[in-house]
Amino acid sequence: MSVLINALERFEYWLWNNHPKIANSLSSGLTSEEINNMAQSLPFSLSEEIKELYKWSNGCSRGLVTLSSYCDEIIGFMPLDRAIKLTHDAEHITEHLNIPCYYMFPEYERWIHFAVCDEEETSPILVVTDDPCTRFAYSNITSTVRRK
Repeated sequence: MSVLINALERFEYWLWNNHPKIANSLSSGLTSEEINNMAQSLPFSLSEEIKELYKWSNGCSRGLVTLSSYCDEIIGFMPLDRAIKLTHDAEHITEHLNIPCYYMFPEYERWIHFAVCDEEETSPILVVTDDPCTRFAYSNITSTVRRK
């Protein structure tokens, strides 16, 4: 079992014990084929870490899963098709970065977590705000669900 899946399973256990309605709204995971078919329109490849996340769950059917009680920031997890659409819609936000960025987690109304997709295995997470200010947020997706 990968470190990410192990962390996600602990997170899901925590959700069931603390927020069962949210836990119940997590969608089933996707197959590799479904992920690859949906991601064909992206101008870059998703990292293995992102694919692993969507194999675990295809986001939250209620729109977003907020993780505020579990980690340092309030972030959400949306279905892959919605995140891909938002990645295309947000190209004007990330064009100045000159790196492939995938719309990973929305946070506040003006903050977005983008996964950097220039590596095959993991994806560092950047936060881009509307000022425009960019900061490094997490070394990879796994670190967003690990409890400190």
